[in-house]
Amino acid sequence: MFKKVSKEKILQSVENLPVLSEVVSRCMTMLSDPNSSIRDLTELISKDQSITAKIIRIANSAFYGYSRQIKTLSEAIVILGFRQIRTLLITASSANHLSCKVEGYMIAQGDLWKHSYAVAFTSGLISRLTNIGQSDEIFTVGILHDIGKLVLGNHLKGSYREIISLTQDKNVNFAVAEEQILGIHHAEVGGLILAHWNFPEVMTESVRMHHHPLDAHEISDQVGMLNLADNWVRESGIGVGINGNMTDGLEGSILKNLKIKEGVKKQVLDYLNDEMKQMEDLFPSSQSSVKLVEMSKKA
Repeated sequence: MFKKVSKEKILQSVENLPVLSEVVSRCMTMLSDPNSSIRDLTELISKDQSITAKIIRIANSAFYGYSRQIKTLSEAIVILGFRQIRTLLITASSANHLSCKVEGYMIAQGDLWKHSYAVAFTSGLISRLTNIGQSDEIFTVGILHDIGKLVLGNHLKGSYREIISLTQDKNVNFAVAEEQILGIHHAEVGGLILAHWNFPEVMTESVRMHHHPLDAHEISDQVGMLNLADNWVRESGIGVGINGNMTDGLEGSILKNLKIKEGVKKQVLDYLNDEMKQMEDLFPSSQSSVKLVEMSKKA
């Protein structure tokens, strides 16, 4: 039997996780100041060339749909506005965190970032197509929804067989299987991380509840879209790890609750397929984590 991890160890790991970026932290403060200027913000963001390049690249994605190419940071800020730039900052600065290999979940290098971006795009697009919620906020939550795996993955090493047994052989929900083995699941840890980083409560709770959307109450719409996106992306095989293309089995209930029409799923997945092809340069090449899971079944 795998030993459960103490809450104290988890909290310590959360506190030891580096913040997204010093530049991003300062930018967030600046974005909340009505007296901040585009020039000041541009100068500050430009100090981090990696983040600057990613912001410009993502600003040209299909999600933002601008008619001509955005070539400079200042142009992106002027065209998209401070609210969207906040989302782009978090997205760009999350890439380094999420690009690492997560052995406990058998996630290959780069796959968590790829999966997270796909979920962000998908959930944000669902929001736009259905006119439910704030698409930029949902996009941000999508980027960070699995960040708890960075912490919990260290405690899952060597236990993938127990996870696979519970989820596939006994048909247990993946988050429930984590909780049975470790005493906590990655979504709850993700909520702890966002709270530690002082994210708004609605975003913190959305991450924490993304595998239990029917229990999310006041934020059930946002969490429902996040759950749909997560499951649709996993079904598509994008950046999956130990949980492969397993879903939470809640799609029908969520579609009914959100009154999402038939055909939206195909429309969203067609857009997603095009987006991932066009944005391929954002994602480092990696060994397929699907193959890693298949190998584990044979072990």
